[in-house]
Amino acid sequence: MALRFRQVRRPLSKATSFLVPILLALALAPPRAAASSGWEVVSSPAVPSGELLAVGGSSPTDVWAVGSWFKPSTSSFLSLAMHWDGTKWRLAFTPSEGDWNQFRGVAVLSPTNAWAVGIGNNYSTLLEHWDGTSWTLVQNAPFGAGTPLYGITALSATDVWVSGGGSTPFVAHWDGLVWREVPTVDLGGAYSILYKIAAVSSNDVWAAGFVETRLGEQTLVEHWDGTKWTVVPSPHPNSDDYIRSLTAVSAKDVWLGGEWFGDAPQYTEHPLVEHWDGTTWSLVKSPPGTDPWDIVGLSATDAWMVGDQGFYVTLLEHWDGSAWSIVQSPVGGPGDSELNGATKLTDGTLWAVGSWEPSGSGDQPLTMRLASG
Repeated sequence: MALRFRQVRRPLSKATSFLVPILLALALAPPRAAASSGWEVVSSPAVPSGELLAVGGSSPTDVWAVGSWFKPSTSSFLSLAMHWDGTKWRLAFTPSEGDWNQFRGVAVLSPTNAWAVGIGNNYSTLLEHWDGTSWTLVQNAPFGAGTPLYGITALSATDVWVSGGGSTPFVAHWDGLVWREVPTVDLGGAYSILYKIAAVSSNDVWAAGFVETRLGEQTLVEHWDGTKWTVVPSPHPNSDDYIRSLTAVSAKDVWLGGEWFGDAPQYTEHPLVEHWDGTTWSLVKSPPGTDPWDIVGLSATDAWMVGDQGFYVTLLEHWDGSAWSIVQSPVGGPGDSELNGATKLTDGTLWAVGSWEPSGSGDQPLTMRLASG
């Protein structure tokens, strides 16, 4: 079985929690789904124990999906990347070092310029670049051990941001020549991660995740105004909550997604969805029993959220400008399935990626598409 993207929830701050397969299921039945909205499963290479965690593309004929897979002969987790050329998915070789490598984000600027980020051996930075021919490890960036990367966003070839963290939140910027760390606000927690980063413009960038405080794990939202990062307060439904998805449509339309937990001893999981209207963050109701992992926004009345809805059943949720509602997924049983990442292309096409067990016998990558129009 593949290593599940699901990490141990309590405590989320332990580095080892990201290495432990978990098969937790909610005790609630999945919410009823609405009619199908045109999503389709697209055939992709059946990598044994493979899981896709992020997807990005520069055009309908240039899409990358990334994640990890387990190689039994060496007991290693290796980085995984596959490319969509408009007709089919093809695997691409990516360098790996040691026995632990996992891509967690990808940004695609053109067919000859893409970046992938993640977790490398010894819980270090994994940063690779695509030049149109091959993926290469970037080893001269000022990151290093204890600084895994989780998020990436790109405005241009000379304006790329990555985020992550460990003992402190971490952000770095690529100006076309070098990577430089850009100091964030450290609230002094024992552990802080900025899971996602998204940009509206060069002076309007958001990063979000969590910080572990004496009260528990709490949402951490920071904003770049072109000069510095500042913390922007966001709602806390309880003492334990965190963010793992982020999309920025405009300066007045930004979404966050994650989870909040009920009180001890059950620590019941609840979906956490928040919206920025240009002035404040506010909580937005989402169907109970759902587990959002990524959000992609198209307009003020059109956004999608992906994840799972208990018992590892793929989740598709749509925002119509007034409410979130569950949309029927084209993926059925008998095996587990989940969606971890989503993206929109220039023509409006949406891609979502994750993992599934189409025959009920083992995990493999899952890719789904919603055609534009």
